[in-house]
Amino acid sequence: MLKNRQFTLKQIGIIKTPYRKDAPYQPVETDNREFYVLLDDQYVDSLMELEKFKYMYLVFFADRISREPEMLISPPWAGGERWGFSQAGLLYVRIRSG
Repeated sequence: MLKNRQFTLKQIGIIKTPYRKDAPYQPVETDNREFYVLLDDQYVDSLMELEKFKYMYLVFFADRISREPEMLISPPWAGGERWGFSQAGLLYVRIRSG
């Protein structure tokens, strides 16, 4: 039997992109514009030596979607399958030193 467990995600920063609307569902490898994360100061030390890695995962909450949130969505790349939640996401991103 599954136990009713809860967890909370806490915002530790903000993802900045050049998009104001119609952002792609996943990072576009050929897009050379600036994308970055503004990390709250208290979390900076937890990412020490991040530059040793090439990629990382970012869990995000899309707070600026233009439609009503849905429990199940059908992203264009999912082949018609319905799954996920329209405001939560996971990105696999390349790390650039800055």
